[in-house]
Amino acid sequence: MTSATLIRKHDSGTEVHELSSVKIEVLLPNKKVVKGQLLMYDLHYNVAIVSVECEADLLVAVLADLPGSYFLTPTPVVSVAWKFESGSLQLKRGETFRAVSELDCNELMVCTCQMEPQRQNKDNSIQYITTIFIGGLLIDLEGRIVGMNFIDENKTPFLPVQLVGRCLKHFRKFGRIKQPFLGIRGRGLHMLELKDLEKICHKYHKPPSGILVEKIPEVSSANCGGIEAGDIINKLDGVVLHSPAQLTTMLLDTMEVAVNMQPVVLQATVLRPRDGTTFVANLKVVECPHGECHMLLKNRWRLPPPKEYWWGPSEWHDYSD
Repeated sequence: MTSATLIRKHDSGTEVHELSSVKIEVLLPNKKVVKGQLLMYDLHYNVAIVSVECEADLLVAVLADLPGSYFLTPTPVVSVAWKFESGSLQLKRGETFRAVSELDCNELMVCTCQMEPQRQNKDNSIQYITTIFIGGLLIDLEGRIVGMNFIDENKTPFLPVQLVGRCLKHFRKFGRIKQPFLGIRGRGLHMLELKDLEKICHKYHKPPSGILVEKIPEVSSANCGGIEAGDIINKLDGVVLHSPAQLTTMLLDTMEVAVNMQPVVLQATVLRPRDGTTFVANLKVVECPHGECHMLLKNRWRLPPPKEYWWGPSEWHDYSD
């Protein structure tokens, strides 16, 4: 499993190359290079699944869920990648931190594993070779997988492990990802600016947990049980929420039992800070029809300006381990 950046056009956030023209090579741990076959890709979560024919026994990565509150405090992490040309292991250390990714995917988290400059050009501009980390693992110091890396100019966004695991689980069960369509966009309360969080906390006896709803598109508002922008989704089916990734994970689990495109109803406990009320909303979660991708599900995963990165053949590269 890796990033769908493998097949994306570098000058577009939402388009892919003609799959018939895509050639995939996979570097195995024994330094052998084999051909890979693309089995599935999903542009919403930017994931791709590639198969290889290999006689060697490969280690299996354990995509175990982390506690829902795992990202509430900074955690030391390490970004991991293999350099294709030399087969050497590359590591960048940092920590998760309280910030929202500037990319479209609402579920992305961010860490400080910034990719350091590798070479200075004659015109004093800096070039980087950080694309090797795309699709690689982010792990914590206990060896647990935290997520799958992407890159941005100043930080490293990553898709949390529970979503990576659900994408793989859906592929194994359905051959695709059964995309839940609800349309709520928001952020965990712990991601708010302190001044905004303080205003909310003053309205309650103790600081609440949940997801602050920032936007509900008109096309999906009928399925949201009266939830409005500014509300806080505190619980879903009795489970306390902390992040959009946790919410989406529960929605993906719901899609496993959905049949014949019928909606699945979930109960959400909702706080409304503007008047201090609490109510229960019935969320009607429906599957986005297979083969159709509503504009709400078209996340852009833009790359930083290509001029700052090595995109050419390996013989153009001039870097050492």
